[in-house]
Amino acid sequence: MGLHLLLSKGTRAYATYPSLDIGMHFLGGVAIAWFFWRAVQAESGAQVLGQLSRSGKALLTWALSGTATVVWECAEWTTDRLGVTHAQAGLPDTMLDLAMGLAGAILVLLIVVPSAGRM
Repeated sequence: MGLHLLLSKGTRAYATYPSLDIGMHFLGGVAIAWFFWRAVQAESGAQVLGQLSRSGKALLTWALSGTATVVWECAEWTTDRLGVTHAQAGLPDTMLDLAMGLAGAILVLLIVVPSAGRM
């Protein structure tokens, strides 16, 4: 988030390099999925949700990451409508942002889920 703010407000890098936004949404998806994966792992000790299988943890992480990605895009839409930002360039841009966020989440799951059995 700090890097995003620096690039958007501090350096105006998104204005100079608009395609940088795509990579940032991918990295955002990675960060969000990693956070939720670790949160789901920590929750396993408390067992508030009961005993989750590895697949259940992956599915919960995927669902939470997807939800966060959609909420992020809704926040961008809202701040654009309020005149605070100009983050969205239309439906294709929004869909690509969503896809890149989810792709980042998939990368995290592809890395952490197979190794979860060895933890």
